[in-house]
Amino acid sequence: MDSILPAIQRGVIGYNDCDDGSEEIILEFCKTYPSFIPVKYPHNVQIRNPKKEENKIYYYSNYVLNFIPQEEWFIKLDMDHIYDAKKLYKSFYLLKKNTDILTLSRIDFYIKGGKIYISKSGRGYYNRAGDQTLRYNQDFKYYERILSPKLQKWQEQILRDKPTQAQIEALQDDYESYEAKIDDSYSRVYRSEFCHYHFPGIKKRREGIPEGVYTLSLQYFQDELDVEIDPKMLEKETILSLYSRFDLERI
Repeated sequence: MDSILPAIQRGVIGYNDCDDGSEEIILEFCKTYPSFIPVKYPHNVQIRNPKKEENKIYYYSNYVLNFIPQEEWFIKLDMDHIYDAKKLYKSFYLLKKNTDILTLSRIDFYIKGGKIYISKSGRGYYNRAGDQTLRYNQDFKYYERILSPKLQKWQEQILRDKPTQAQIEALQDDYESYEAKIDDSYSRVYRSEFCHYHFPGIKKRREGIPEGVYTLSLQYFQDELDVEIDPKMLEKETILSLYSRFDLERI
């Protein structure tokens, strides 16, 4: 959470049924920075076989979203990411109108035996996080999307258990529709420069490098890189230093 400062000075921090000390960390953070408001979801969130609507991720996301005022800019961030505040803040200025959308560029890192691996997600190894977007809150909401069979198979590998139904949080409009409607009368999607590191392996359900996930070594990724990224952000020491900030004993 410290990594978003000073790019973001206010917001809400949503969480649910934590048993690993996260609640205490969130409350302490909000005490230190009173412009952030803790929002505890009163229901259990169930990734697999949710019993009721309130047990689904999209329902939880909309609950937290209700604490964001209408006609305010907002961005959804996740806590297994570490952000470069300067680059994040600079990217906000790409937007010109209330209909514009910013999607954040990220790289997924796995750490194993002190070595760094870049994992493939979606179309490549350098990703735009479709669920982490800066946008104007005007009657926005999340909806439930059932995964396609191909994505369900991938999700099963990630969860290491076969779900009968999988839910993921998704935006009200499918991301690809924005790309197809880029003109002055509709939303224009902007992509930030690389500004945040994603460490999916810190979650217990994703511990290690899951079977079926394609990875490249950090060195190979650097050698084959075909986009402009600040080289300092891809230094081994930088990445391992950021990774060490997670309290892996409690996660």
